[in-house]
Amino acid sequence: MPKNRRLNPKIWWYSLSLQTKLLSIFSFFVIVISLLNTYTLATAFSYLGTFQGDLRRSVGIHAFQSDLDQSHGYFENYAMSGNSENMEQFYSSSPTLWARWNEVNRDSATSQEAIFEIRAAYYGLRAYFETGESVAHLEPSGPEYIGALLRTRRIYDYLRDYLQELQRIRLREGAELLEVQTAQVRQTQCISYGSLIALALILSIIGSRFAKSLSQPIQTLATRASQIAQGDLTTPDINSPRGDEIGILAQAFNRMNQNIHSMVESLKEKVDIEKQLFEDERKIIEMNRSLREAQFLNLQAQISPHFFFNTLNTISRMSMFEKAPETLKLIQSLTAIFRYTLVDRSKTMGLKEELEILTEYLHIQKTRYGERLRASIEVEPGLDTSQIYLPVFSLQPLVENSIKYAVEPREEGALIEVKIHRKEEQVLITLWDDGPGLSSESQAGSGIGLRNVQSRLEMSFGPGCFAIHSQPEGGTLVTLKIPATQEEL
Repeated sequence: MPKNRRLNPKIWWYSLSLQTKLLSIFSFFVIVISLLNTYTLATAFSYLGTFQGDLRRSVGIHAFQSDLDQSHGYFENYAMSGNSENMEQFYSSSPTLWARWNEVNRDSATSQEAIFEIRAAYYGLRAYFETGESVAHLEPSGPEYIGALLRTRRIYDYLRDYLQELQRIRLREGAELLEVQTAQVRQTQCISYGSLIALALILSIIGSRFAKSLSQPIQTLATRASQIAQGDLTTPDINSPRGDEIGILAQAFNRMNQNIHSMVESLKEKVDIEKQLFEDERKIIEMNRSLREAQFLNLQAQISPHFFFNTLNTISRMSMFEKAPETLKLIQSLTAIFRYTLVDRSKTMGLKEELEILTEYLHIQKTRYGERLRASIEVEPGLDTSQIYLPVFSLQPLVENSIKYAVEPREEGALIEVKIHRKEEQVLITLWDDGPGLSSESQAGSGIGLRNVQSRLEMSFGPGCFAIHSQPEGGTLVTLKIPATQEEL
């Protein structure tokens, strides 16, 4: 027997005795049942490990809260008694709290919401210890001492809120996990019961098929021979892996039928080739049409900005001829801003260009709000703003935010001051308004523009380069810190 047929599983199966076949089937079912039990046990242990991990995360957050409460208790005791021992205990709680934060960061960073709260807890914990430790170095009952004391307490409240929110996220994820795991347990049960039922059905099916395997090949051979005798030249070959007399008869039948099949297959191949050629031609036509449409859309996209600028230039010339200088200036400002918006947002621009666009924007807004908007831009003398780079549209959204929250809601309007000066190796850009200030909720939802500016600045200069300070009736101050010496980003 050739080697390739000896390795064929069907030939090997038909070469076995009936007793060996029965033992093989029995062993197969034993192995399948064992694998099913192993799967069930492994799934159960997996669920157990998942629940243990979820419980560990909740316990870690709770321990973090408890240690934070204990640390703040030391701080409050110091604030009430002035006992330096309490402050020492406050200092010594720092490693423990940072260790707790690391555990929570390692175990509970399971979603974007959780990561946000963990990062907020990180910055809050840093500010908590920095502000709390500064209390020990200030004169009691002094205004700075009281301010630091109140800030520490406020930061502690923020930390408690962060951890409570994180615990809420943890509980919600735990509930979702429980729901998913419960469904998976039911699914595992269904799989187990279904597998047992399927095995019983398969066993009965295999028994019947085993009986048919003895008579079906002969019936098939008789049917195919009758079809050829009746003139059916499309009769397929008989696939028989047997090495007995039935297999020999099937091979002889196949050899007689091969010539007819080869002729039919040759005709089919020609038809398939023509069909493929037709399909390729159709695809080429579609590609050419899509290319023409893309070229048209590209040309249209090029025409629209030119049409807009040409239209604005026409309006500005008409304003000049009609002696409307204010309208002309507004159109020129709008043209400059629109042209600036076409700059790639992933690029950077010199601070000088940013200030020029900001000036054009303020001109439009002053025309709109009149005396309600009072704005000024001050640049430190000698500071070369053309060599300082920052992301495109970093200043205009900040001024727009001040106009929205300080000018629009108040009849008397507001004052907006933009100041730029150098401090050591940094350039500080501050934007202040004397509006009603922003509440915590307003700061959190002050718009996509501010978050976009903060995100792009931090990607360019790292965390800490953007800060916003505001309180009710106290105005709003936004501070940007940019390296004074830099190459174009």
